Amino acid sequence: MTVTGKTPDSAEIRWSAPDDVGGSALQGYVIELRDVSRAYWRRVATAGPTTTSYTLRDLTPGAEYVVRIVAKNEEGEGGPLTSEYITMPKSRSNLILIISIPSRYQYSV
Repeated sequence: MTVTGKTPDSAEIRWSAPDDVGGSALQGYVIELRDVSRAYWRRVATAGPTTTSYTLRDLTPGAEYVVRIVAKNEEGEGGPLTSEYITMPKSRSNLILIISIPSRYQYSV
């Protein structure tokens, strides 16, 4: 699994289809997310059998997450593919923009 395209509140994940699905056709994937400061996993999406990427949204800037992908077929769910820690960039709202106005312009309020 790879993580690409991170912004302060989103990240795209990509994975490869499993080599072996246990004799039954792959039906899809379950995508789960866990904030590393919490003990529980949250199911964020399901995806079809040909899907191998997903964009996680509404993440907290500066937080760390773990993602797991579970393949499923008619027999049930397989073992999870689990990511390394994903550290989100801090919010861009912390940036300060300084605009310099040339002195030849005068503004009154």
